[in-house]
Amino acid sequence: MKHLAQCTLWITAATTVLLFVALHQPAAADDNDDCLKLSGNPAIDACTRGINSGRHQGLTLAWLYYNRAFEFSAGGDDDRALSDLNQAIRIYPAHKEAYTSRGLVFYRKKDYAKAIEDHTQSIRIDPKYAIPYSNRGTGYSAQGNLDQALRDYSEAIRLNPRFADAYYGRGIVYADQKKFELAIKEYSEAIRLNPEYASAYNNRGVVYKDSGDKERAIADFRSALKINPNHPNARANLEELGEKP
Repeated sequence: MKHLAQCTLWITAATTVLLFVALHQPAAADDNDDCLKLSGNPAIDACTRGINSGRHQGLTLAWLYYNRAFEFSAGGDDDRALSDLNQAIRIYPAHKEAYTSRGLVFYRKKDYAKAIEDHTQSIRIDPKYAIPYSNRGTGYSAQGNLDQALRDYSEAIRLNPRFADAYYGRGIVYADQKKFELAIKEYSEAIRLNPEYASAYNNRGVVYKDSGDKERAIADFRSALKINPNHPNARANLEELGEKP
């Protein structure tokens, strides 16, 4: 199953979440498999062939739209992704992943009310699905409703104690509330669960900087850049402290 990136991975503020075209027509089963397993244009082509074949309906057809939406979104085309997710939901209204992913597209479009509404619908379909709780928390955080954001992140963690993104999101809220010790604890747990979490290192570094712990801040910014040399904030944060990357 393909998953659109979770909202928390697009939050990168310092103070705070794909080529060839097939030359032959493969069998329908191969199209479905390629739609799921390939990426970029080859996946889009396979998904499109499956959709247009007339062989599929119900949940199978909805997944074809969903997987094509994933590829459109990965390529930066959120409008086409949104159109395909609308189709997936129309065909199969109980498609919790489609609601969650459509919520992410709305989030990227800064339509936080619609994002929250879609994540809520995903939760209605499956109350034990941790991802939409975390993503809805990010929507609430963007609206400034930090108390509700904390409740949603905490529920996501209750459902999945190894959900690094939910700890990261909770860290953002605590940092916004100037509860620095709690923020550091949350970012540290996100890093423990995902040692390659560059944004968690960066954000923890910001909290250390704001707390007056320059040495730890520098170490965290360097760790973020080691993981992701193109991290959008870590380099600037390091230079702000008078250090070279």
